[in-house]
Amino acid sequence: MSRKSKASDDDEDDEDDEDDDNYDDEYFRVLMAHRLEFRPWDKITFAVSEDVMYKDTSFDPQVFNPSFIYHNLNSRSKFNAIAHVELSYTFLPGWNIYGQFVLDQAVAPNEDADAESTAWGALVGFDYARILGSGVLTTSLEGAMTLPCLYLRDKVDFLMATRYASLHYWQLQKFDYIGFPYGGDAVVVKWDNTYRVPEKWETEFATTLALHGPVSMYRYDNDDEIVKYGTQLFKGGSIDASLTATLNGSIQLPVPKWMTSWKCYGETSYIQRVHYDADSDVFSDWEDDLQLTVGTTISL
Repeated sequence: MSRKSKASDDDEDDEDDEDDDNYDDEYFRVLMAHRLEFRPWDKITFAVSEDVMYKDTSFDPQVFNPSFIYHNLNSRSKFNAIAHVELSYTFLPGWNIYGQFVLDQAVAPNEDADAESTAWGALVGFDYARILGSGVLTTSLEGAMTLPCLYLRDKVDFLMATRYASLHYWQLQKFDYIGFPYGGDAVVVKWDNTYRVPEKWETEFATTLALHGPVSMYRYDNDDEIVKYGTQLFKGGSIDASLTATLNGSIQLPVPKWMTSWKCYGETSYIQRVHYDADSDVFSDWEDDLQLTVGTTISL
């Protein structure tokens, strides 16, 4: 997840913001981040981070000063800050538990509760690793919850566009969240198991259960004003649920002298999706899919 955004002091925009909202010039966006990590004891790691998405039509060198506390920059049309804290504890050999809290928007007690939608997320999980035979077995279980408007802002959001080539078009764009891949309005649980024999082969089995509400990266703007979803998950009783089970593996093959490495790999995934309306207690739009991938990579 990892990320905090500007609290509602954003509501007091500077005088230039109204003009900035109307400009037609092309602008650029830059993601900048601070991260401080501490290990006060061998078994405990603590980290804090503050990141910012900076958007403008011109380059301002002062915002690249690494000592800036971005939260204090209150030009809402140009900045959106986000921060997180995380804690990791290795309580026994091979066992590790961890947690993370990310704040993207908060409203102070003396501020208008309707000015911005409160947005934060949290996750907790554990990892276990041990030597088994000639390989290493690892397993991890993780759960996360995010409020609806995490990463979403009406002026500067935490989204990114990636360009791809296409057979039918010269360019296609895919949008993703910068951070937690499921974005806001979600509850996700993932269980991952891997067995790896170094430099020979490995296999992995993972299953993911995801519940997602009606808010997505394409559905948060209403008549140029951000929707006030507040802290209510799955508003209106609308839930899209998906279950994904994936089995994959790879093997290193013997190589001739003119090769550095040769690996073959394969993956199969079964995906089932359904929409649930909590108000009417009705399941609909059942869908399932089976995906298979095989390939090989050669290094010279």
